Amino acid sequence: MPSRLTGDYDANGQVNAIFALTEIGRSATLPLIAALQSSNGLLRQNCAAALHQIGDPRAAAAMARLAQLDDQENVREIARRFLAKHGITQKAIDLYL
Repeated sequence: MPSRLTGDYDANGQVNAIFALTEIGRSATLPLIAALQSSNGLLRQNCAAALHQIGDPRAAAAMARLAQLDDQENVREIARRFLAKHGITQKAIDLYL
């Protein structure tokens, strides 16, 4: 599945992978959070998109970290949307504690 999230396939493959992870639901949350540590920006973007769609609050701290620190604006924007959707205003460090 990660190769589909990184663009080894076409854009439709990426969308289908995000949809499949969304269908898996909360069970996909922890592996997706782990994948947010990747140096691959496209992988982080697509994992963040899947987490946004899944909506599991366990991703809040990782998404807050992305919103604050990721080097790609599109990743930060997806993370900000997740936080807004869940009414989360705390900084990442506060959510990790």
